[in-house]
Amino acid sequence: MKYYWILLIVISSYAQEQKFKLHVDHSDKIIKLYVDNYQYCPVTLNLSYKLQNLRLLKPDDTSYIIPARAKKFLLTKLERMHNNLPANLNFDDRYFYGIKNNARANLHYSYHLPFALGASNLVVQGPNGVLGHKDQHAVDFRMEYDSEVVAMRAGIVVQIIDTLNTVIKENSCTVKSNMLLVYHEDGTFAQYSHFKKNGIVVKVGDRVQEEQLLGYAGNVNFGREPHMHFEVFKGLVSKKESIPISFLIDYGFKIKELENWKYYTKYY
Repeated sequence: MKYYWILLIVISSYAQEQKFKLHVDHSDKIIKLYVDNYQYCPVTLNLSYKLQNLRLLKPDDTSYIIPARAKKFLLTKLERMHNNLPANLNFDDRYFYGIKNNARANLHYSYHLPFALGASNLVVQGPNGVLGHKDQHAVDFRMEYDSEVVAMRAGIVVQIIDTLNTVIKENSCTVKSNMLLVYHEDGTFAQYSHFKKNGIVVKVGDRVQEEQLLGYAGNVNFGREPHMHFEVFKGLVSKKESIPISFLIDYGFKIKELENWKYYTKYY
């Protein structure tokens, strides 16, 4: 009697949202696991295998860096141990934007202020702020509702949320915000948060240039007044690896770190 191996897969929410697609090819003994990455940036995929009558040809081969927009990217190979017995392939997955310990990150890049020419905005919370910036090199600017938000740096839009309209008075990790994520050429990401509902004017996959209009400021999620949150990080593998941001201020003078409760004006 000939037995056929059975494939069982626990698909994550990312896969259900069409973030990636898995493929399996097999011969008599060798099974190849492939993936399509629908994202416009590299991603890290961690798989926790539960195998029956199968073994990985490389036992430690469980974490994979998948290039942007990759098609049928080979993840791993498995071998059937006994041809006359059924084999089950089952796993849980975790999926992250970017790569861990990104060595290409340019820590000296000079970012543009993320608002329009001639605008002046107050920093209401800087890096390591007590209202939600612990261990984050993030900056919150008080900005008028519906004022323009522009790109701090060129890149590719990889994620957008802009359908929310919730304002709360206490910080909560359970409430999402309208946000936009841009992937830069050095592997870093910029996060722009608290746009107004339907206030983002670009779409996923767009290549945006420095100073390009991204959308309009709002007050979705935590905030007592309209403001925008800006942050740059290496990746989202296991945790957000936030990095310091150097901005160009006034007529293009570089400053390493913005100060709390100080206005900054953009004349360039």
